[in-house]
Amino acid sequence: MHWAADSFVHPSQRARFLKFLDFSTLEGRILKSATLTTESTFSIRMGTGNYSVKRVVVSRIPGDSEPARYLLFVLHAKDMLSPASVEKPDALVETGANKQVASGDLWQSIVNNDTVGIFWKDANRRFLGANHMFFEYYGLKPDDIIGKTDEEMGWHPDPEPFRRDELRVLKFGQTIRDAPGKCLVHGEVHNIMATKMPVYEDNKIIGLLGYF
Repeated sequence: MHWAADSFVHPSQRARFLKFLDFSTLEGRILKSATLTTESTFSIRMGTGNYSVKRVVVSRIPGDSEPARYLLFVLHAKDMLSPASVEKPDALVETGANKQVASGDLWQSIVNNDTVGIFWKDANRRFLGANHMFFEYYGLKPDDIIGKTDEEMGWHPDPEPFRRDELRVLKFGQTIRDAPGKCLVHGEVHNIMATKMPVYEDNKIIGLLGYF
């Protein structure tokens, strides 16, 4: 079930999905129902990489003889609810010992990281921003990259692998991890490894976030 959660369920709902399918309590919850079912809604990642809200129903089917039993897992094809009606991540994140940290503060900590170059792009692969380490590495300013694609920047000897990876992220919601590549820095070729992942708004891919 962890594989299914990690592969198809929105990250903010994976813990709830695993709790919903906890086999130690699942049968008891089903038996308490007059219909011998239990159900809930989750944002499920589809083939396009976007998330759709689906109703998940688990039913108990008796076998030919007790205690043989079977569980039927049904994912309804039709979207049941709007994305706004499904549980969303909280603005405050629990960090242990009942302490809470605003998600915006966590984002600032990530962006201020000085060990990796972080950047983000829109759905057309055009730069929207980057962190200080990114600009320092390339010797650039924000105005040099905002609104441009990698091809327009001309900093890859072979830009096609980078373009293909970004299309996989934007069209199918895939995460590309540690993809090797080459880039030009101050006229010299450098080897880099880049990770890129989709950025969602209302369960739709609106861009990508990456780091190298």
